[in-house]
Amino acid sequence: MWQRGGMAERRSRSGNDDGTDRRDRILDAALAIVNSGAPLTMRKLAADVGVAPTAIYWHVGNRSELIDALIDRMIAALGSPRPRGANPSERIASIARWLRRQVHDQPHLVTLAHEHGRSGDLYFPAQVALAREVLAAGLSGDQAAAAVRTVTSHVGGFVLLERSEFVGPRPMTESQWSEAGARGVDPAVAAALAAPIDFDAQFESSLRILIRAILDGS
Repeated sequence: MWQRGGMAERRSRSGNDDGTDRRDRILDAALAIVNSGAPLTMRKLAADVGVAPTAIYWHVGNRSELIDALIDRMIAALGSPRPRGANPSERIASIARWLRRQVHDQPHLVTLAHEHGRSGDLYFPAQVALAREVLAAGLSGDQAAAAVRTVTSHVGGFVLLERSEFVGPRPMTESQWSEAGARGVDPAVAAALAAPIDFDAQFESSLRILIRAILDGS
């Protein structure tokens, strides 16, 4: 990940392992604040680390630089997906599952990355892995790029729907499906749509359909 010159200069000027250790302690404390859901302020961070606010600026820079460094650390901790499966469809699906899991497990990282224009960095490891797989499956050029974007968009959109109150744990009831606005819908279908949503099963079924369409189009 890139680093601002000012931040690198501050680290070099500290000139010893103590400066690096202090910077790591600051980032650890910042991560704890973010994961707690509390606002990340320089004053609170300094209090948690037990230093003056000026020490935060010296070791990690201003708040924007601090958040960039924090996002870098969190993304590095995620690593990259390791595709699994005996064929392209299975391997692409494994990457999509990995990405969905990371987004679920790191909601604060997703929010930070989005707010600071770093969402592309967050999705980049999965995009690289997907690009390799669709190329190996025979896609190329714009078709391969579209396939990568389609899969990542599907994962991102699906996670948003999971978190949405519209599709959350409260689907429309059978009585609502039986009202006039839903006339013409088979009762069995209406009953199924009124049942609680199994998001894991829904993700898998929609992912299979999507990948089949992508690969069949090659």
